[in-house]
Amino acid sequence: WKLRGKTSQKFSNHESCRAMNWLVAIAGREFEIDEELETEDFYGYPCRIIVEEGTPDAQGRVWNNVVEVLPSPSSVSAADVFG
Repeated sequence: WKLRGKTSQKFSNHESCRAMNWLVAIAGREFEIDEELETEDFYGYPCRIIVEEGTPDAQGRVWNNVVEVLPSPSSVSAADVFG
């Protein structure tokens, strides 16, 4: 499955920054303030995603919303890769 989650393009270490929270959950660690990240480096890593069903639009399509990204429950995590 492919899911897309909407978040601001502004990336910060503020607690309300969804992009940062999602990457921390996927990587299993916090990031340094000046650390450079490429979101493409996180594609394909295991995680759990909480999704809520959206309401139908004018054409009757329903877009589901990514509410939260959580660490993977698996024994091998991205933290093993990212250190």
